[in-house]
Amino acid sequence: MSDYIKKVIHPKDENIITLKVFDQCKIQKCIEQGPAISAEKCNCIIIEDCGNDFGRVIVHGRPIYLPETVRKVKLVKDSFMIKSIVISDLTPSQVKNGYWDADVEFLFEFKLNLFDCNMNLLKILCYSEDCKCIESCREFKDNIRCSVSYIINFSLFGSKADSPIIVSDLFLQAEHIHENIPHLLLESKAYPLDVEIKKSIDECLCPLDNIYDEPTRFIYINIGLFAIVKLFRIVGLLVESKGYDIPEKCNLAEDPCCLFNEMDMPEDITST
Repeated sequence: MSDYIKKVIHPKDENIITLKVFDQCKIQKCIEQGPAISAEKCNCIIIEDCGNDFGRVIVHGRPIYLPETVRKVKLVKDSFMIKSIVISDLTPSQVKNGYWDADVEFLFEFKLNLFDCNMNLLKILCYSEDCKCIESCREFKDNIRCSVSYIINFSLFGSKADSPIIVSDLFLQAEHIHENIPHLLLESKAYPLDVEIKKSIDECLCPLDNIYDEPTRFIYINIGLFAIVKLFRIVGLLVESKGYDIPEKCNLAEDPCCLFNEMDMPEDITST
């Protein structure tokens, strides 16, 4: 704490505008999501014949149907990530007074290596007829980019929906600012736990994608999800204040030449 703060003897009451958390909750959940979707920008082929570019076609944005030659999948190290988190449909609860319901969609993205029964790594050919999604029109890879999504809904207390409206030139004139509805803040981490191949239990799942006379085999991933969700509003509060917080003096970067000049001469600089 700075010397300025230490000199303040008598705290005083002050009005502040702040973001007050009305309710919060934590999420710790193990989820299994699938089938994995192709997150490649183009259509791709899982090369099954090394002498030719023949194999299972994987359509961009559609479930990845694995051929029988793929017997194992492995996650590429450090490829798993939370691609996006979308908060939608924040609305007053129809059941509990003063509560707000919200939907949050997580999009996870990761890369997979595909192996045959002899644990040989299978190649992936991504192609584009108009060369718009990849520069070379054809690109050979040793992994395929995948994605899965997960939607979770919850209810948090955020006061009544008929709160007074607020308007300020500090904010953009957006409708949600005028209505002074609560807002969500979400912090999250996720970890891949396991990836496996499963046969479809739903024969109606994307039947038009499966043009091959083979059992439908998909990629499923187990994810450990942690999240903290907070519901807050812009409010005015009366708080006990000790004055302005004046920071300490900044530590500026030192001159590297000064550091060098303070070094001792190394003993092994001369030949022996």
